[in-house]
Amino acid sequence: GRNTVGGVISDIRMNGGLKADYSNFKAKGLTIKATKAVGGISGIISGQTLDGASVENVAIVCDNVHKGIVSGSLGSKSTISNLSYSNVAGATAVVGAIYDTANPVEARIGDVYYKTFVTDALANVKAGETITLQADVTLTGSVVLTNECTLDLGGFSISQKQAQSAAYNMIQNQGTWTIKNGTLDYADIAELSAAVNYVSNTIQNSGSLTLEDVKVVNNSGSAVAANGYPHPIDNSGKLVINSGEFTNNADYSSMRIWCTTDTDTEVIINGGTFNGSIDFQNVSSQPNKGTLTINGGTFNADTYTNASVRLLGFGADVDEMNGYIKGGTFNGPLKLNKYVSGDFNSQVFFVSGGKFSVEPAGFYAEGYSATKEGDYFVVSK
Repeated sequence: GRNTVGGVISDIRMNGGLKADYSNFKAKGLTIKATKAVGGISGIISGQTLDGASVENVAIVCDNVHKGIVSGSLGSKSTISNLSYSNVAGATAVVGAIYDTANPVEARIGDVYYKTFVTDALANVKAGETITLQADVTLTGSVVLTNECTLDLGGFSISQKQAQSAAYNMIQNQGTWTIKNGTLDYADIAELSAAVNYVSNTIQNSGSLTLEDVKVVNNSGSAVAANGYPHPIDNSGKLVINSGEFTNNADYSSMRIWCTTDTDTEVIINGGTFNGSIDFQNVSSQPNKGTLTINGGTFNADTYTNASVRLLGFGADVDEMNGYIKGGTFNGPLKLNKYVSGDFNSQVFFVSGGKFSVEPAGFYAEGYSATKEGDYFVVSK
């Protein structure tokens, strides 16, 4: 059929007003051919009921990108629940999507599909629920996360490319969130010619955040890195990183850990690859609080800092800042960068495991030392 809406009932054109009920509908062994088919089962104009439907061994053959198993609605809502599909050829395996590549459905919460991630899905998500992306999302402004939820990127990306003139976070977490399975990609494209005192972050966490199998990238230009502070991750809350890749393509640090007198910042790294130094920052001369625990991962120094992990010290009182390095691979030295006169009043990094391209002399935990094994110094008791 041509301009077919609802391919199982081939060549029926739903021009509005028709509501079909496909409850417990079974489609098996079908081939649907059309010039412009939208949806293998339901139409997108009138509301559909698809409770208990299944699709198996179905081929959908279209000559354009408007194709899929089951599409949602354009003018009204579809009831989509308990719908399964398998071995569907030539189709986008997404339920409830409007198959318009210029404006794809971006997210779902359970069986409910939302056209936009920010305006619709985030506005409707409740504590304990998971938002799962259905398409790449391009942001036009900053996103603030509250509540206690999970964001499953579903292999897709959230990205933004924008020139900033003041402090900015593409995503700011103030709640308790897990983000996994995809990419967060941000670029500040400002052409700065003089030093400015602002951060430009991919994600900033002041709440509680867990990252798993996620790629976090800051693609800001070299002018921003030379005159500002771009970070893939800027943390002042509770952060757990289990896996992923964290890259600053501006040749700057991959993470800043912001320690103050007001909050007890905590970061636990169990795995992942970090391209750019981890900056453990003491922000003032006051007794700032923070804990960094590294159990594993790969840490690659950037050219700017020439460090895999460093203390960025703007105060000599570091008695309540502790970095416990228990494992991992460190391609670049550990460093203390001091921007005040006098010595630090306490040891900050305590190394009890891991392997290092540069010996972590002066940073060992009590009773530990390193032996050279190949290209690395391996720490043990």
